[in-house]
Amino acid sequence: TNTVYFFEYTVAGEPCPDVQWFKGSDQIFSDARHSVAHHADGSGSLTVQECMEEDTGLYTCRAVSTLGEATCSAELLVLPEEEHAVCRQSPALQKTFPSGFGVFFEPPSFIRTLEPDTPCVLGSSALLECKVLGSPPISVAWFRNGLKLVNGEKHQISFSDNLCILEVNSLSDSDTGTYTCKATNIAGSDECSAVLTVQGQYTMVRKLPELLFSLSFLKLPMVFCKYTWGKLLTGKYFVLYLQ
Repeated sequence: TNTVYFFEYTVAGEPCPDVQWFKGSDQIFSDARHSVAHHADGSGSLTVQECMEEDTGLYTCRAVSTLGEATCSAELLVLPEEEHAVCRQSPALQKTFPSGFGVFFEPPSFIRTLEPDTPCVLGSSALLECKVLGSPPISVAWFRNGLKLVNGEKHQISFSDNLCILEVNSLSDSDTGTYTCKATNIAGSDECSAVLTVQGQYTMVRKLPELLFSLSFLKLPMVFCKYTWGKLLTGKYFVLYLQ
């Protein structure tokens, strides 16, 4: 393919270390498909041109001086079915130079999570939102109590500009539960969860004897009082407000 990927590094040391690149145990030098660059400020890079399946492997950058050495490794994985290459750092090989080592595919990470507890009224709609960053492409899936939700009239799912949105329509008691948003890319995954509680709404009309007695003396119309009740998970009810 025409895919080009590069690894970069920044290293510091006195005396300035000599930097070498390896694929497996074979040292890499600049050639038609590999470009090795070193700069006076301690930075440098390895560029792999026209990635092919044979380029898959473990790449190691080694900095050596008279005082010792430091190494850092990353895995280049070429996926032929998608016709592109993926570079990701191996979690088991995370030794770093003093100034760090470049990794080009970042796993998803939620920078804004779901509200921890979302109460909603029976029959209404609930809107759950969170925001995720990471290397594209990112796939997003929603779950309720561990079961994956399907995009449709009941559950409307969207993902745009790193914003994950789930709208649950026509809420019923069965919609109460733990909702999880999971974001995944080639480098890993992340998730966040929140509890959605559906509260029943009930209206009762009751006469107030005290008011009726005083108002009947003034010959005013009968007075009614409207209560709105909320339903707890325990099945008990509580007064939300009084009109």
